[in-house]
Amino acid sequence: MPQTMNRRLFQGVVVGALLATASLGNARADELAVDAAWTRASVGRTGAAFVTMSNHGSASDRLVGVASPVAANVMVHRSFEENGSMKMEHVAAVAVEPGQRLEMAPGGLHIMLMNLKQPLKKGDQFPLSLQFERGGTKEVTATVYGPGAMEPK
Repeated sequence: MPQTMNRRLFQGVVVGALLATASLGNARADELAVDAAWTRASVGRTGAAFVTMSNHGSASDRLVGVASPVAANVMVHRSFEENGSMKMEHVAAVAVEPGQRLEMAPGGLHIMLMNLKQPLKKGDQFPLSLQFERGGTKEVTATVYGPGAMEPK
């Protein structure tokens, strides 16, 4: 009898812990917002998309993956100046700290769309998936603006 009670108590504790973890995961996902997804019309087989991410929670999170059906390869890059010339490098993860609003923009952090399956034309829209370490996947729709757009207009 005591063994059965211990087993039931243990199972109850495990189930309770799993439910608590699941609800924390859902609350965490609600604390992240991704909006203002946009891109420029493409000229060649590459493009760059930009989003704004906001962390309304009390814990940091990280953007760890990006995907879109419009390109064969999608990843986060950072543009920077070094010795008078512009360079670009792959960024494996982007931290989004509590209370932070992080805006990707031309000349800085951006989502690189490589080997586009078709040109991005002004007025088109396409899906972007952003995978966060704690907050799960956020699906957004990017709007295509003119080739030289520096902001979503």
